[in-house]
Amino acid sequence: MPGLSTLNSRPEHRERDRLMHCDKCHAENRDDANFCYRCGQSVVHLRAADKEEAEIDTASLSPIAAAEESATSKQATRRVMSGRYELREMLGHGGMGVVYRACDHQLGMDVAIKFLPVQFAANFMAVECFKREARAAMRLSHPNIVRFYNFEEMAEGKYLLMEFIGGESLALIASRKPERRFAESEVIRYAGEVCDALKYAHAENVVHRDIKPSNILVTPDGRVKLADFGIALIKETATDEAENEIAGTPTYMSPEQILGKPVDGKSDIYSLGVTMYEMLAGQPPFRGKDARDRHIHEMPGPIQGVTDWMNAIVLKCLRKEPEARWQDAAELKDVLTGKKDIGIPIRSKYEPEWARAEAERRMRAPTSAVPQAPNGEVKPPEQARFGLERTPRPFTQSDVRERVEKIKRFAGFAEHASEREQARMAFGTLAGIVGGIAIVLGDRYGPWRLSHAMLLHLSWIIYAALIGLAIGAAQRKPAKLLLSFIFGIMGGLVAWLLPGWIRAATGEARLGSAQVGFFCSAVIGSFLGMSDGVYERSLTYFVRCLLWGGLGGVIGIAVFWGIKYAFSAFWLPPLNWVVAGGALGFFINMSLGLAKKPWMKR
Repeated sequence: MPGLSTLNSRPEHRERDRLMHCDKCHAENRDDANFCYRCGQSVVHLRAADKEEAEIDTASLSPIAAAEESATSKQATRRVMSGRYELREMLGHGGMGVVYRACDHQLGMDVAIKFLPVQFAANFMAVECFKREARAAMRLSHPNIVRFYNFEEMAEGKYLLMEFIGGESLALIASRKPERRFAESEVIRYAGEVCDALKYAHAENVVHRDIKPSNILVTPDGRVKLADFGIALIKETATDEAENEIAGTPTYMSPEQILGKPVDGKSDIYSLGVTMYEMLAGQPPFRGKDARDRHIHEMPGPIQGVTDWMNAIVLKCLRKEPEARWQDAAELKDVLTGKKDIGIPIRSKYEPEWARAEAERRMRAPTSAVPQAPNGEVKPPEQARFGLERTPRPFTQSDVRERVEKIKRFAGFAEHASEREQARMAFGTLAGIVGGIAIVLGDRYGPWRLSHAMLLHLSWIIYAALIGLAIGAAQRKPAKLLLSFIFGIMGGLVAWLLPGWIRAATGEARLGSAQVGFFCSAVIGSFLGMSDGVYERSLTYFVRCLLWGGLGGVIGIAVFWGIKYAFSAFWLPPLNWVVAGGALGFFINMSLGLAKKPWMKR
């Protein structure tokens, strides 16, 4: 939702904002181009990626123009101007407001006034969003946050009074840079000041939820100002705001924000990581129609031309699991400023520009020009010192692999694998097989001799408990491990009692083993799915996992029966327990993984 995205943008820059930059050669192309004029690469997908935001901006032009010419808007404008403020120029506009520069004649200073377009005055959600921006921003007072002075609600209109920033956004600054790329030193400075703003906002229980280059303003003296708290979340109590509300710009949203899960300050850390990635690489890590899905499931690769130290910092910001990122803005600021060591040398960060230029000059091949002395005499060529004029060694494939492994190691990829959901299937299958082996060994070599019915009842509890432990172990979350284990035990107990309940309800004296297997496996899968929903604190996700977990249990027992009949010629009774456990563990976890896919929500 663009709010102050174009704050302080001048008319001469607006045309530049509508240019597209080719993914391959980074050349600027018109917004209606189909192919890059320089390299011929298709740029249609870039138009599709920006379609949603472009439609909002285009749609806002007509309401703003209508509002400026309407009698109601003119009355509100005259009232503001005649009372205290003199409107001088329009600075920018978005889907939920238009911003003007005005002069406060009483204080003798310039201010910015954001009006809510009159066509949205009767829209409850629009007014609430406008008020939420005021509530979130007016409680914050920090040198790196745009200050809000007041909120006025009149019969003729509503507006916000805020600090006037005479600079530009990072998006506009990037448009003038070669390939839209910033130097590492610039990213460190800008991101460090954003971290200061986020540290303060998070301490005040305010989550921004829309960190992006167009919302980061730079004043003429170089200070960074964080703007646009239009979709900020004030986390005072669990019921203050709808935490499953999906709001933000898709290109910069965190995975939990896209999935509608509860968000905290680590969501802003992810969005800041996307912003830093774009500043260093010249483009965001993910663009196009599948940007949302890729944010959830795919990890971007290292940025070319950037040091391992900076790559490790940015990629750790972009981890899918919130607990795998930098834990807060203060920690990220300490890493960027070198106060916290991450194990990768940071000498290049402190190396002056003139030293890097001198090193590059020395690495170039010597020129053939004959040096001359000041008096015109020809000087004998100096002997090159050993090692200063050597050409650099070619960057081999092994160097690339070594660099990627180093970045992965220090970005925390080994501790928090992005394939954790896929690991659940392997852990679940192994747990089911182990449970089957334990049942066979306990029945054959244990001091007790149990009936087949009692052994079947116990097997459901053993399967459910071990698969629940495997789910928590695969995700490396102690709370998840305990919750899945408890729900597994509960599912096993219900599966134990279920045949008796069915017989009592239907009046049948006996149920077939296939019927019992289908009912009990569905119960176990549903209970393990419910543990996921309870852990994520989402009712819709709870119901979805309940259904998909039950379906996975049914599929698992059906596959078991299919395997048993396919190999009935040489089937051994102990294989019943082992194969059934493995099939249940695999298919229950596979179904729960499918329930997490974003397309399941549509």
